[in-house]
Amino acid sequence: MIVCKFGGTSTTSLKSIQNIKALKEKNKKRQVFVFSAIGKKYQKDKKITDLLIEITQNINVSKNKKLILNKFNKLQKDLKININVKKLLNKYYNYFLLTKNADYLISKGEYITTLLMSKYLDIKFIPAEKIIFFQNNKINYKKTKNKLIYYKNKYKIFATCGFYGVNENKQIKLFSRGGSDITGAIIAKCLNANIYENWTDVYGVRQVNPKITNSKQIKKMSYADLDIMTRCDANVIHNDCIEILYGEKIKLKVGNIFDIKSKKTIVVDRYKKVKFVCCKIDKDKVIIVYRDKKLNLVKNECELSNYKENILKIYEKLY
Repeated sequence: MIVCKFGGTSTTSLKSIQNIKALKEKNKKRQVFVFSAIGKKYQKDKKITDLLIEITQNINVSKNKKLILNKFNKLQKDLKININVKKLLNKYYNYFLLTKNADYLISKGEYITTLLMSKYLDIKFIPAEKIIFFQNNKINYKKTKNKLIYYKNKYKIFATCGFYGVNENKQIKLFSRGGSDITGAIIAKCLNANIYENWTDVYGVRQVNPKITNSKQIKKMSYADLDIMTRCDANVIHNDCIEILYGEKIKLKVGNIFDIKSKKTIVVDRYKKVKFVCCKIDKDKVIIVYRDKKLNLVKNECELSNYKENILKIYEKLY
């Protein structure tokens, strides 16, 4: 079985939306679809999650509500679906005004996005509050697993929202930003999935942060190496996923939703070490972490002002 998670950019264009449907139709083993809220379409655009956060902070409420509605209406147009999203948003906003529960309102970006996508894909929609459970600020794996197995046996295939669950008081609780990755990892673990596909807008994990240079894609790597990279400047997947997936015999595949036939980065429990260069910024200093030609892990410290140049020198020397 395959669990698929789709990042925010996956629902920003007709092409990526059609690719999601193609993935469903191509392989019947894809049986759980996890969605983030609609993301940014262009550089200066804002994610729905950021707009909702601003609303909870009483920033540009009317303007942001309109921007959110426009994004959902654009998605509905692409999907050829018609739901009264304005009515839903007003309902959720009014409840927020009564309760001041910011997590509740912020979670609705994922909720509405997944609701729309489930109708487009013609699969059952199961809100995250019915399957992801917290207890003492940690995932209650026993309860979560039991509910996931119940719904999986009942519906075989379903869509759910990333980024949140409910606590022991049945109140919405968010993960940290990028938490839809975590939702997908938890579901993959609880359902003993063979593969967890994480679909983003980049070509897998690169040897160097693509913001610094256009390096090669890492075709296969270990969770241990990915852990090092995500603790530094590799933002391709949430670091918490690694602890969840490691040791579960689940392959993680990171692919580009805009080019679904392209090669993906495959992450497994054990694999020979691969070369990479990453960095961690600490105030005015930068720690550069890389594997040398003998695949030893090396750490160098440099000034913030020239860390990119240092990374490029190391990369050129290694590759």
